Amino acid sequence: MKRKPTIIIIFLIISISNISGQVIKQLGYFPGGGPKISSMSGFLVSATGHIVDVSNPKFPELTGQIYIDMPHNVTLSDSLAFFGTEMISEMTIANISDVYSPQKLSTLKFPDAHSVYDIEKKGNILYLSMPTEDTRSVDITDLKFPKVIDTLVNISTIDMAIKGNFAFGTYVDGLKVIDISNPSKMKFVMAAGSSDYRCICLSDSLAFLGKHSGGVDVYNISDPVNTSYAFSIETPGTNTVWDLIYRDKLLYLATNSRGLCIYQVNNNEGIELASFKNENAGQSFGVSVQDSLIFLSERKGIAILQFDRNANPDTTHTQIKNSFSTNKPIIIFPNPAKDYITVSSDNLIISEIGIIDKSGRRIKNINKFDIMERINISDLKNGHYIIRIKTKNKQIFKNFVKIE
Repeated sequence: MKRKPTIIIIFLIISISNISGQVIKQLGYFPGGGPKISSMSGFLVSATGHIVDVSNPKFPELTGQIYIDMPHNVTLSDSLAFFGTEMISEMTIANISDVYSPQKLSTLKFPDAHSVYDIEKKGNILYLSMPTEDTRSVDITDLKFPKVIDTLVNISTIDMAIKGNFAFGTYVDGLKVIDISNPSKMKFVMAAGSSDYRCICLSDSLAFLGKHSGGVDVYNISDPVNTSYAFSIETPGTNTVWDLIYRDKLLYLATNSRGLCIYQVNNNEGIELASFKNENAGQSFGVSVQDSLIFLSERKGIAILQFDRNANPDTTHTQIKNSFSTNKPIIIFPNPAKDYITVSSDNLIISEIGIIDKSGRRIKNINKFDIMERINISDLKNGHYIIRIKTKNKQIFKNFVKIE
């Protein structure tokens, strides 16, 4: 039976409200992950490959990790995760059906490209956004040997969304509509607008495009080949929208300086209901919604939030700053691990780390340690180990499992 690692992050609830009765509460926080995130039933997956159990949102627990170099985005489909990267331009496919021991299935490299900024899936085909280069389709019928089946030359996108036989892509030169009815022979249909769009999401008949200059432009896509501008949603100041999601007439924005903003969309207008400024680092790059939970990704970690439209807060326009427990969390990931583990502490200063086998013998010792430093365990035999972590005032013991 696999040992479930216990990694607990403790927060007191905080809240912020813009309109009386509209409140965003912070339930928990995971110090890692990003920039983009996705979620499935009871779990959160970040572009960095972290898999986090959020069934108890106040106490998120890291269960496993796929190591991703230069991460940028992640897309989930059933038990599969698809990871895109920045600068090194490759795509990784992983099986995450076992969240404690996820398996990397394949990596497809693109030596002639710059980055894989977004991955969208329809059936056994993936559609890849490659800014400054092309849009590509990839057949994943054989998950271990994915292959490119078409390249739409000079049609660059940074984010995409799919509806029926059409893909809608965004980039610095506006919105692009692509016919994907034949994945091996994609066709560029039309372009609309000229703004620098950073992200896109769809409703039944509308496309919401987050702007680099701030705000959201909305297009009517009821007839994709005649896509047309519908209206705009303005946001205060020049505040880049890095990611957005539409659910049940609500639009969730991850923004550059205002954190999470929630808008109600109705009758060709957007009304701001609430916002949450992420105090941990400011910029927010990714947002995901799962049932009543909202996950907001920024540079240092992921805030776990809940939007209560029927709350009666004592104050409005007020934010209570994060209150940490005195038990500072230490995280070891991935766990189980094959070649490396990483030890992360939010605030504790670590002076020494030792690895002890099941007989009690110390087999590794590190006297100079930097936070988030990777520890090579490739030379260890398979099995259970104890890691002893020394701080200024105490020793902390954690378990990890070495696997092949």
